Formats: sequence, structure tokens, C-alpha cells
Amino acid sequence: MSVQPPSTEQNNTAAEQGAKPFEIKRKMLPLLVIIAVLVLCFGVLAGYGIGRNQSVSSAAADQMASKNSDYNEVKQQIIDKREDLDVANRIIAESSKAQSGIDDLKKQHSDLEQQVKDKQAELDGLTQKVNAAKKASISDGTWQVGTDIDPGTYRANSEVPSDCYWEVLSGDSIVKNDLPGGGFPQTSVSAGQQLKLSSCGTWTKQ
Repeated sequence: MSVQPPSTEQNNTAAEQGAKPFEIKRKMLPLLVIIAVLVLCFGVLAGYGIGRNQSVSSAAADQMASKNSDYNEVKQQIIDKREDLDVANRIIAESSKAQSGIDDLKKQHSDLEQQVKDKQAELDGLTQKVNAAKKASISDGTWQVGTDIDPGTYRANSEVPSDCYWEVLSGDSIVKNDLPGGGFPQTSVSAGQQLKLSSCGTWTKQ
């Protein structure tokens, strides 16, 4: 039995089969490079994204902390302003009470002033009546007509005793006089004259 050498076709097929692994690897090399590049880019992008997210998160945290600080500061300011408002309201209330008390005192003072005026007017009226009564009613003494007593006619209120004496003077001159010895004597006087009574009781202007 003779052995025949492989044909050219068979040799080509074997050669192709032997070259396939190398050719496949060579064909896959660009793909592997692309994959490696993609992995590298993904890693870089992922790292950038993480870093960026961390940076954004840090900035957001800082901003939130700043906002919280501002919020707390404003909140404290509101509390302080409310306390100031409460103090102001208390002062206003106390001032209102004080003003109300002052108004009451002013009214009482005004009422008292009016009462004093009324009493003064009443006293003046009584004084006038008393003065008028004094001028219209006299007893023993010397009375200046026009000052102490009013001009007019004066008469004894009751019967005079026997030693009654009266006289009307004008300066140092006796205008008229009498020693009635009893009864109800009377006389008329003018302004500027004087009327003198002695033991004649009380006389009243008619």
C-alpha cells in the first residue's frame, strides 16, 4: 500500500486552518482596543461624574447650611422683635392707664374748682346779705352814712329806754339830735353824715 502525499488543496486547507487563530486575534485587536478605550472613557467619565456629584453635593450642603444659618438668624430676629413689641405694648397699656388716671384727676380737679366757684358765689351772696343787713341794722355807736350804713330812714326795733340819745352829725356840727325818753324814735340820714346812737337798742333801715 502506497502513501500518497497530500494534495495542494489539502495543504491549503490545513494552512488556512493553522492561520485562523492568528488571523482571528489580529481581527479582534481593533475591537479590543475600542473596548479598552470605552472602558477607560467610562471610568474617566464615571470618576468625573462622581467627583462632580460630590462637588455638587458639597456645594448644595454648604448652601443649605448657609440657608439654615440665615433662617435661624431671621427666626431669632423675629423672636427679638416680638419681645420688643410686647414691651412696647406693656408701656402703651401702662401709659394709657396713667393717662386715664390723669384724665380722672383733671375731671375731679375741674369739678372741685366748679364747686369752689359755686361756694364762693354763695359766700359772696351771703356776705352781701350780711353787709346789707349790717348796713341796714345798727346799734350803739357812731356810723358813717354811705360807708357803714346806707342813706335812708332808720327806726328803733323796740321801745327805747329813757336814757336813749341819738344825733346826726355833719362834720363837727350836730344836724339834729333827740333824747326821746321812750317809744320808737326814728331819723333820716344822707351820705356824708354820721348817725350816733347811745343806749337806743337796735335800729333798722325802713
